[in-house]
Amino acid sequence: GPISTGLPPNAIAFLQEDTSMDFDTDGDVDFTDFLLFARAFGSSSENSDWDARFDLDGDGKVRFSDFILFARVYGQ
Repeated sequence: GPISTGLPPNAIAFLQEDTSMDFDTDGDVDFTDFLLFARAFGSSSENSDWDARFDLDGDGKVRFSDFILFARVYGQ
């Protein structure tokens, strides 16, 4: 059967497309992208300034599980 990763299916899609975490679109997932992610950390889809780019696991919130996904591709 399929291998379970414990991550939602859409999170797997993000992991396969590392450039989607290049929030400033400069070609690298670097410190500037981390700063953008950190600014969104703790937000949810209920916020008026919601930015779904930072919700890497697709659960409607930017929290630690999203940070783990971001950290896997940081520096690439």
